[in-house]
Amino acid sequence: MAEKEMKEALEKEVEIQRLKEECVLLKKRTQEVQLQTLKYSHYKDFMERVLKLTKFDDVDALAGYFESLLHIRNQLYERETQVQEQMEQQKKHLQILKDQHSLLWLHKNNQLSQLKKELERACSEVLIWEKQWNQIQETAANKTLDLGKIKMATLNLYETTVGEVRGEAVHINDTEAQLEHIKDFILDHTDIVKQYQIYLQREAKENKH
Repeated sequence: MAEKEMKEALEKEVEIQRLKEECVLLKKRTQEVQLQTLKYSHYKDFMERVLKLTKFDDVDALAGYFESLLHIRNQLYERETQVQEQMEQQKKHLQILKDQHSLLWLHKNNQLSQLKKELERACSEVLIWEKQWNQIQETAANKTLDLGKIKMATLNLYETTVGEVRGEAVHINDTEAQLEHIKDFILDHTDIVKQYQIYLQREAKENKH
């Protein structure tokens, strides 16, 4: 009996010690909770003052409303972050398009400059050809004028010899036939002059004898 009682006393002693340690831990935890409660008590006071300005019946309902607002705020923040990322991507894409446009604009400007040079060169060549064409036209006009003068002179000379040379009269515009007529006229008169010179030489010899 004594041994049994000793054993039970020892077990109770152990239990008492455990309970004491548990009490110490509980007191410590109680002090921590009290400190946290004291630390956040002004938030509670603030919530109670805010509660009086709202339509809510208790602080829990107001806290739940704030939690829902925070949840919505987080969702909006996430949405804003996504929109911001999309905007950054669009900005990058826009910058790429601007760079491509700049390169294309530079390329087209180079092409335009080259075409302007070719146009200027072509205009210079056109001016040269126009100048040569004007010279050709001027030369042709002068030649035509000279030809007209020659034809008029030939016609006048032909008209002075009409009747002096045998043959039919030629057309007024047949310059070649007129020239042939004039040539025959000159040959005939040249032959007459030669014969007359021979006659004069013969007469001179006879007079000497």
